[in-house]
This record gives sequence, C-alpha cells and structure tokens, in this order.
Amino acid sequence: MSCYDQGAVEVSATNFVQSLHYTFGQTSLIVTISLSAIENFAGPGFAAAYFIAVKQVGLPVEQFPTDGGIFVGPAQIRKDDLTDVFGVLWTANCGAKAVVNFFAWPRVNNISADPSTHTAQSPRRERVLDVAQQMVVTLYEPHSGYVKHRHLVTMFAGGRVVSEEEAIETANKEALRFGHLAAELKMKVSSDYEYIRHCNRIDLNTGEFVRPA
Repeated sequence: MSCYDQGAVEVSATNFVQSLHYTFGQTSLIVTISLSAIENFAGPGFAAAYFIAVKQVGLPVEQFPTDGGIFVGPAQIRKDDLTDVFGVLWTANCGAKAVVNFFAWPRVNNISADPSTHTAQSPRRERVLDVAQQMVVTLYEPHSGYVKHRHLVTMFAGGRVVSEEEAIETANKEALRFGHLAAELKMKVSSDYEYIRHCNRIDLNTGEFVRPA
C-alpha cells in the first residue's frame, strides 16, 4: 500500500511563539513536525515544536493533554477524515525552524506508523496537499515592534477556508495561552508568509516587516 500524496512546509520563529493551523479536504493523513535548526542568542535558549489539537469530520476538536496549562502535544498525528490540525513552534531566546511533513493515504488505521517505510505517491491519485491559500496574523509590541506571537493558517486544496475573523480569534486565544494579552499588542494581517517568516520585528514608522540584523 502506498501513499498517494505527500508534502512538507517549513516554518520559522525568532524569540516568539508561532501557532499553526492547517486545513484539509477530509483527508486521511500522517502528519509529523520536527525542529530542523536552532540558533541560540546570548545565554541559553529554548525551542519546541508539537501539535496541540486536531479536528475530524463529525467530531469536536480533540485537544491534546496539557501540563501546567501549556500544551505539550505529540510530534506525530495519524487520523482518518482529518479536516484541521493545530500546532506550535515555540522559541525563547533563540531562532528556530521546524518542518511539518504530510503523508496522505486512502486510510491510515491499517498501515505502519512510520511513513518513511512506505513508497512514494501514485500519480493516479488526485493531489490534496497543494497549498491553496495562507494567512498570517502577527501580534507585536506597540512600543518596539517586536513580534510576540504569530499565527499561520495554511489552507490546502479542498480544505475549509478560514476567515480573517476566525484567524484573528485563534491568534488572540493562542497568544493568551502563552501569557500575551491581545489588547496590549498591535496586530498585522498578511498573506506572504515566505517573505515574513524570517522577520521578528515590524518597523513602527512604515508598518513593514524587518528581518533580524
């Protein structure tokens, strides 16, 4: 049995938390997330990447267990009829990158949990892991422009379209989970994640993203 589509995306964060939301068109998936690079600042740094919740057709959102109010979720998900996956890239006093891998199958309940042991996708199947749209909600300090929280929504082909209102609501909720009040921060909504993913500050005069020096 072989997977019929696979894909990967890279996400980045520099001294802030980035929450992640992926939507799919009712697809059976194995999804993994792993850190691929860490660059510490002066002193010790911390980075972690994990999933916090999933949504399947006809079921409520499944939140993963918590520890002290902070989600410490799994690094791999395998679910049938998956529509939404939520994750986190958490960085403190460092910059980090993580890779999220997606493997689509007709069903995932009767295959090995290790997707690396399976063969490549069949061209006869419809591709379901093409990115259709992205939206980014950035919350930043009004006096310095430094990003405190970023929320990335990635909608794959056939997946549910997330409204700007929902993306903002989720960004505010996830920021609060990590101790940041949205009312104390400014917000910028954008769509060009590839350009801004290495940026950790917004120029207060121009309102544009600034890459680290």
